[in-house]
Amino acid sequence: MKRITQIVGLVWLAAVATHGFGAQEAIEKYFPPTANDKIYAEADAHHRRGDLEKALQVYLDGLENESHSPAEEIFLRGSAASCLSSLGRHAEALDQVILAEPLLSKSFREKQQRAELAGHRASIYSHWGLIDLAWRWSDLELRELDRAEKAGDEVGWSRFQALLQRVKLELGRGHYETAERLAIEALRMEIAIRLPSLEGHLPGYRATMQLMLGVALWEQEKRDPSFEGRSSVVVEQAVANPALIGRHRVQAEILRAEMAVEDGDWDTAQIWLDAAERSLDSMPPSERPPQRRSWAAISVRQAIEAGSSTQELDLWREQMEELHLEFLEYWENTPTREGGYGILRKKVATDFYSEFIRLVLSLEGESGPEVALERLIEIQELSRLSQRWANGITTLRRLRKEFLQEDHAVLVYLPATARTHLFVVDKNDAAHYALPGHRYVRELRADLRSSLGSRCEDEESRLSQASIRTEISQLLFPKDAVPTLARARRWSIVGLEDFGHIPFECLPFGDHEFLGAAVAIDVLPSLPFGLFAAIRSKETLGNEANDVWLMVADTNPLGSTESATGSRSIPAVLSRSFASPILESYPASQRRGFFGAEASRETLGRPDFENCRVLQFLTHGIHDPWREQPTGLQLSAGEGQNGSLFAEDIQSIKAPPLVILTACQSAVSPNRSGDAAAATLSGAFLAAGACAVIDSGFDLEPESTRRMSASIHRSLGEGRSPAEALRDARADLLQDPRFADPYYHSLLRVFGVGQQPVFERPIRIEEPVASGPSNGWGAFAVCGVLLGVLLGFWARGRAVS
Repeated sequence: MKRITQIVGLVWLAAVATHGFGAQEAIEKYFPPTANDKIYAEADAHHRRGDLEKALQVYLDGLENESHSPAEEIFLRGSAASCLSSLGRHAEALDQVILAEPLLSKSFREKQQRAELAGHRASIYSHWGLIDLAWRWSDLELRELDRAEKAGDEVGWSRFQALLQRVKLELGRGHYETAERLAIEALRMEIAIRLPSLEGHLPGYRATMQLMLGVALWEQEKRDPSFEGRSSVVVEQAVANPALIGRHRVQAEILRAEMAVEDGDWDTAQIWLDAAERSLDSMPPSERPPQRRSWAAISVRQAIEAGSSTQELDLWREQMEELHLEFLEYWENTPTREGGYGILRKKVATDFYSEFIRLVLSLEGESGPEVALERLIEIQELSRLSQRWANGITTLRRLRKEFLQEDHAVLVYLPATARTHLFVVDKNDAAHYALPGHRYVRELRADLRSSLGSRCEDEESRLSQASIRTEISQLLFPKDAVPTLARARRWSIVGLEDFGHIPFECLPFGDHEFLGAAVAIDVLPSLPFGLFAAIRSKETLGNEANDVWLMVADTNPLGSTESATGSRSIPAVLSRSFASPILESYPASQRRGFFGAEASRETLGRPDFENCRVLQFLTHGIHDPWREQPTGLQLSAGEGQNGSLFAEDIQSIKAPPLVILTACQSAVSPNRSGDAAAATLSGAFLAAGACAVIDSGFDLEPESTRRMSASIHRSLGEGRSPAEALRDARADLLQDPRFADPYYHSLLRVFGVGQQPVFERPIRIEEPVASGPSNGWGAFAVCGVLLGVLLGFWARGRAVS
């Protein structure tokens, strides 16, 4: 039993990476002859020739035409999933895993096959850039391997494979100390591999693990110089191992070159770049592009910093332009997944464009900022939201004409490893500013989020938070950009998702302690989306739909299967009496309130929902970490439903122009390398037609949230834009000393196009009139006056008589 468990898991996990080596040998040795042996033998033969398409077809035909035990079917579906993943068909691979999972309870290898299926899910989600979700399945894989080992199964090789994947995920999460610990644990493992056809592949995996260890050490050295020197030794040991081949060898050589560039050792850097170029030439052409972009980025960085001639830089410009066009073509033909990888979300992409921008700026002179920004816009046009809304080519000329307003500035950030680029664009000019690498802002952001989670109760914590906010402000707004920014009263910000959610509204700027109380701010997924959504927003102003809907659900989210967020901050105060005043600034005929059982998903399907222009949810936020898009809202449960509203539920509705999500952590997205907002609830509403969403990445305090909501609606009704309304609401709340802490006023933001008014003209509540069927009290007053006059005449007549 132990040998069957070990070998089947080994064949399944490693077959694709090594083109099916030894698969048939393992099957023949550890499975008794069955009618299905020919499936394994035929698939293995195709694996050996590297023909994954035919091997996949054999597995699929076998599943369709033959009957199998549960364990055999799981094995076949897992093998098919491996082939599909290697072919880049990850969604189909996941389908095979999902079909296999219900059979686990009937398999005699349940524990190890459960681990193997979890490993497949982790690998698929990792390919999509869903780092947190992949980590959860990787954690489940390791726990199931522990169970299998306690049951007496041999899981050494499976554990090593699982640790290799886990180390990569920890690097993606930025947990470098954990990655170092796990890599050392794996490298110290004694793995008994008895199949000669498999044993020769272990050195390659160990070399890859050693490279991952070098990456973890290198990232720690950037933070703590006392560790200096460890990473270069480990990386050189990995490169010295002839078993390190393909893209892993190129990555190691490029990493070593980057270390030399950091030290200003140009000669050493060139040696490693030359070695990486030779390794690239030996790779299959289809596998070169990502590594070639990374190699080009480090080469250009070295050329610029080493003071290369203009002629040399011109040659690099030609190569970078060519790689840029290849990148565009690749993403134009690559289907993206909701919540998965976007265009500028991998380190190799951000580093490439960071150096490309430096090169353009150094060669183009005064026109450099506009030329560089045009290149960046071309990439942003390929994002999911941009493609869904696209109606033409985005240029700076169009942005200035159709998007930018007077006193309106756009701040475009491109955070990268070595430096962050900031472009500031207004009606007349475009300027560029070089900022430090994104690591510094990310570290400060984590500290800021921690301090904003609740009110600062003492002077020391207030001073600490103020210091962090000031430091972030100084990093994001360089001194020479301040005069330009200070002239603008409206800011649209692009590129923040690469830092993580930063509440700009609480940052100090100039004479203002809180930027969000002085400037109308919105956060855009991309410039193309901003342009297209602004055009759409103007078009919707002429619509007759002018109703404002408020959905208030007081359902306790702890009763659902998903974990609740924010339940400590917004308790069961979500009632009609608490929320009704929010919409009092609108005429009764225009406001619609749905409370309790009415605040359900079925209500969003009513025919009159098409008359809604502003939709606000006041409810609890929920978070299901096992979903690709984990953030949701807890509404009241309807028939056959648990009341949860997640991103996939929004796909079936047509969202109104403005959606207000006053729910805790509604803007929180998982740690993923994804398209801007692709994994958030707000992004789902934008994809469903909303032009802007007001949301929050934090827990919300009830009373301040209610007061700000009422103020927002009052300003919207007066013809102001969502960004202006939110700015004014903050300024109003700050007048009350009880709410001076940013915890109360700076945690809501506008995501999407927030600089356009929501209503075509100001809304006024009708003044009472003296007559008409709708003014009954006036009629009674008139009748009373007439009756009094008649009584007066009658009394006077009697007195005379």
